[in-house]
Amino acid sequence: MKTALLALVLFTPVTLFQSQTGTVTGHLRSTDGTVAAPGVRVVAVLVPDSSRAEGTDTIVAFSETDASGAYRLENLSPGRYYIRAGLLDLPTYYVGTTIPSEARVVTVAPGSTQSGIDFQLMRAAGVKLSGRVILDPKQKPSAALRRVSLARGAPFVDEVPVNDDGTFEFVRVAPGSYSVVIRGAAAVTRIQVGQKDVIGIELKVPLRYEVTARMVVEPNSPLPVRPVGVFFERSDRQGTQAQFLNDLPITLLFLEGTFQSLPNDVPPGYAVTSVMRGSFDLMKDRLKIPSDETSEIVVTVRAER
Repeated sequence: MKTALLALVLFTPVTLFQSQTGTVTGHLRSTDGTVAAPGVRVVAVLVPDSSRAEGTDTIVAFSETDASGAYRLENLSPGRYYIRAGLLDLPTYYVGTTIPSEARVVTVAPGSTQSGIDFQLMRAAGVKLSGRVILDPKQKPSAALRRVSLARGAPFVDEVPVNDDGTFEFVRVAPGSYSVVIRGAAAVTRIQVGQKDVIGIELKVPLRYEVTARMVVEPNSPLPVRPVGVFFERSDRQGTQAQFLNDLPITLLFLEGTFQSLPNDVPPGYAVTSVMRGSFDLMKDRLKIPSDETSEIVVTVRAER
């Protein structure tokens, strides 16, 4: 008798709790709807009300689809929920949209089970761009050639690493006109993006020469908290942009030619006083690349009082 009473005391709170909550179950299928989508994260998100602004996600339960694409979200308090799955930055909402306000709302009542909440993953918006970086046979690989940027007009919209075999890939690129760029390497390809993936992009990098550069500050001047920008301009207005944030050396890539330096994007309260390579002050003199001068470029900065 005591054992039965103890069991009643132990399990009644759990039973009461479960009777006040609900469950949502369903299946998730692939982007083309033909096969199950296993191992995909599925979450229940409270529908915003007057106390929660739209776009403020409150995730109250999560699950992962099994081998058959099935999921189960349990212990949901009574309320209205969005059910979403897939990528955190671009999820698919039930019944198949990437826009929360267009999703179907699932209402959970105490002790209820909402089954058959099935939907299909949407393909991420945009297309893929892929290609390869092609170096001059005499060009040594360097860190400066390991990143490819995507630009739309003046601003850069994305940047990806270059793999060991020279390949790169952008995903979820919206339609429009773009430039695929290795910054400071005079490697630019312009492309038009539509509704289909763009493959086989070639970024040909002309032979460039590596030069080490570093920034120093004058005595009693603190290091800037923002990068110091210096542009090294060739006679045809092409050049190399450098960003210095600390006193660690960086590697710059120069095309063949003669260069002067033009400080730009210098933080307020600071000034570039000299840009030296050996005895050459590149703020006044022109330096030939390549040259017999092999010392590093030293950019000196002063905090203005």
